[in-house]
Amino acid sequence: MSCPSVGLLVHLKRNTADWAVEEQYLLETVHHHSLQGIRLLDLTGEGADELVIESNSGGAGTAGSDLLVFDLSKGRLDEVLNTESRMQYMTDDWYTQTMDLSRTRQNHGQRFCFSKTTLFEAGKAFRPPRITRPCYKRGDGVDSADVRNRNKMLTPAR
Repeated sequence: MSCPSVGLLVHLKRNTADWAVEEQYLLETVHHHSLQGIRLLDLTGEGADELVIESNSGGAGTAGSDLLVFDLSKGRLDEVLNTESRMQYMTDDWYTQTMDLSRTRQNHGQRFCFSKTTLFEAGKAFRPPRITRPCYKRGDGVDSADVRNRNKMLTPAR
C-alpha cells in the first residue's frame, strides 16, 4: 500500500481537433490516497487565477497533506509554493495550516499567509492548541530537482 493512487496534474493544449499533453506534474506518490482540494484562486488580487492543490502522502506513522500553488500566467504549471497543510507524526508533530486569502492578497501573492493550528511540536503538547500566522515567500519549498526526478517515473518503460 505504499502507492495506492497516483496524483497527476496534466496540462492539455488543444491543437485543431485534438488535445495534446503540454506538460505533466507527478504529485508525491508515497502513501498517496487522494486529493483534498483543487481550486483556482486569485491570490494576487489582480484577477489572474493560480492553481491551488492539496494532496496527501505519508508513511511510517506519518500522515500529511501538501499544499502546492502554481502560477498559470505564463501558460504552464509554474510551481511557486510547496508547503505542508497538514502533518501528523505520532505525538511528535501535529498541525494543520489553512491559507489566509485576505492576507495573501494584501501581499499581492508575493507571500502566502496561513493560520496554523499546532497540537504537538517536537513532542510537546499544546493545550489549548497554539495558533500562529506564518507567511511563506514565493518559491518556498519548491524543489525543481525533486519534481524532475519524480516526473521521470512517468517515462514509459522500454
